Amino acid sequence: MKKFRVVCCAVMLVFGFVGSSFALQYASTYDPSDVYMTALGIGGPKSISWTFDITKPAGFDPVTQDVTSAYVTLNLKDDLFDFIVNEEFASLKLGTNIFNWEVDTGTTSAFTLTSLMILSDTGKLDATLTATKGDFIFKSATLVAEGTAPVPEPGTMVLLGAGLLGLAIFGKRRINQG
Repeated sequence: MKKFRVVCCAVMLVFGFVGSSFALQYASTYDPSDVYMTALGIGGPKSISWTFDITKPAGFDPVTQDVTSAYVTLNLKDDLFDFIVNEEFASLKLGTNIFNWEVDTGTTSAFTLTSLMILSDTGKLDATLTATKGDFIFKSATLVAEGTAPVPEPGTMVLLGAGLLGLAIFGKRRINQG
C-alpha cells in the first residue's frame, strides 16, 4: 500500500508541475474582394502580392514558438467566360517556393521546408498570386499554421529538483529502515 501511495504522489507531482506542449493554430486571411485576374493582363491584374502575418491577429510569437506545419487555401472561382481558353491556371509564390493551382479542380501542393522556416522565424510570409493561363476571380487566400505552445522552463527545473529530492528522501528512508 505504501508503494502505491509513493507512485500516486510521484504521478501527481509530474502532472502538477509540468507544462504541456500542444499544437496551436494560427490563421491569416487575405481578402481582396473578388479581383478579376487574367493571364493576358487585360481587364484585370496578372498578379497580386500580399503578406500573410500570423503574429498580430493570431498571436504567434516567433521568439518563443515554432511553426510545425502550414497550408494555404486559395479561394479562386472560374469566371465561366471561356472564349479563348477553357482552362485556368495560377501560380502562388510563397517565400522562395512556387506552387501551381488548376482553378477548376482546386489542386494544391504542400508546403516546403524553406517556406516553413521563413514563417517560423518571422511570423510573416510574402505571397504573390499570378494568373498563368486563362482568367478567374480571386476571392481570398487563407494561411493556417500549426505551432507549438511555449513550455515554461522553470516548471521543468522544479520537476527535476522535486524528483531528485523525492528520490533522496525515499533512499534515505530505505537505508534507515534496513
